[in-house]
Amino acid sequence: MAKKFKDIYTASSEDREQQLLDSIEVSLPEERIAECISRHSDVEITDKLIEEYINKASTTDFNIDPILTEIKLRSINEFRNKLDYVLKDGTKIAISEKNQILLNSLLKGKDEIVSHMSENKQNFMEVLKGVY
Repeated sequence: MAKKFKDIYTASSEDREQQLLDSIEVSLPEERIAECISRHSDVEITDKLIEEYINKASTTDFNIDPILTEIKLRSINEFRNKLDYVLKDGTKIAISEKNQILLNSLLKGKDEIVSHMSENKQNFMEVLKGVY
């Protein structure tokens, strides 16, 4: 059963951080592309192959490649009802509106921490885990 915002907000700081960690999707696009390729093909996955699929997925050319189809479908579905951001290192994150409100309240007036989080995936996760 999903908790309501007021239930999360009244939880302890440690509980709120864990709930945020559990619900925020953080991944590198390359990892997702590699997963798609491995599900549909036995070819060796290289950086060059991943880059080719990233380029192909960004075009609107018609194709019947199951890998491209999955990449495009996942992109649409993953970010539905979520706010998506790209960190300075290229990491994409997707945050539900509820978690964005919670982060806003926890980090209000803490611009230095927000700037640190925005740099890369490691910093983002570090802050969420309360290690910062």
